[in-house]
Amino acid sequence: MRCDSDCLQDCVVAHLAPAFVLTCEKPGVQWSHGRCPACRAWSLSLGIKGGRSLLWTCHRKPTEAKPTPACEYDDILAAAVAKCPQCLALPRKPKAETVTLDELAALLTLGDPALRLRVASIAWQMTPKQAAEKLGMSRATYYRAVSDVRQNRRSA
Repeated sequence: MRCDSDCLQDCVVAHLAPAFVLTCEKPGVQWSHGRCPACRAWSLSLGIKGGRSLLWTCHRKPTEAKPTPACEYDDILAAAVAKCPQCLALPRKPKAETVTLDELAALLTLGDPALRLRVASIAWQMTPKQAAEKLGMSRATYYRAVSDVRQNRRSA
């Protein structure tokens, strides 16, 4: 929160609830029946989760006239930030790992499983073990690939 309110609940009561025409359902916890900033339907609810974060939800139901489903969380948040930039900010994305040309050239010397594992780790920003699970790599192939990557780094 960047507004002058010290408390998240104070900001919701003073700024966000009026901006989105929200009605208090549970004081300090839940507001609803507001106008969704993404689709403009009267289907928005806002909750305070754990006293530290906001949970935006669009409850719009598809109809024949408007067959699209409820808004995605990221779309609601982006539209809410645009409407109340003094109170809200988009979460920071983690900085992507960069690969030097030397590291990229070293990848060319790796065998197929090691190459797939290293590229998957970089692309998906995961640990090698998580990437191996996502790739469906067997345990033996994973250990062989990790060994190849380590040997490649030592020889570079």
